Amino acid sequence: MRRRGFTIVELIIGMFITAMVLAALAAVSMAVSTGWQQAESADSAFVTGTQVQSRLAEYFRPASALGVVQKGTLNSSVSPATLFFWMGDATDASNPTGDGSIQFNEIGLLRYDPTSEEIRLYYATDWSTWTSGAKTAANLLANTAYINNISNFTTFMATCSNYRVLMRNVHGMQLNTVTDDSPLVEYQVELEDGKGQTSVHYGTITLRAPVTALN
Repeated sequence: MRRRGFTIVELIIGMFITAMVLAALAAVSMAVSTGWQQAESADSAFVTGTQVQSRLAEYFRPASALGVVQKGTLNSSVSPATLFFWMGDATDASNPTGDGSIQFNEIGLLRYDPTSEEIRLYYATDWSTWTSGAKTAANLLANTAYINNISNFTTFMATCSNYRVLMRNVHGMQLNTVTDDSPLVEYQVELEDGKGQTSVHYGTITLRAPVTALN
């Protein structure tokens, strides 16, 4: 007995059903892939935001006082975000709790550099190599008035040229400060990840134990 083959109509119906099943599988696969990509992107943004907070808090939390701020913007390289601050009252054998005065090697300058797209920290990293005469001359300049004078930004960066890079791939930065009884730094940072995607991160850092300098 001869077995009957499929008719043209049956083959067309079968192919149509197969195409519908494959299309449904492709849609499910695409949805799963998109979900993974979105989850990965969200996770990446969270980690980056945490790193921004911890990196800035490393220096601002133990700071003693905030100075003048140039706020900057997220979408302009003109007048980039810059902030003077007293990093802390250094201690030694003769002053185990600090001397209460701002010394030049205790001054920090946070600066967003739009050309290199970096957030930099300027301070006297090579202070131990300075001569006693140079240290004395620099300390005569260091006081509350110095870190509250915006015109000192340029000369300070030139003097302390061995900066530390805190963050790279930064597309913009904006800063604001509150200098009342509980001084704090407010920041907005726009970062780019390895996939070329940008995200803006916001945060606030409060100084742990602010001090009013004697000078």
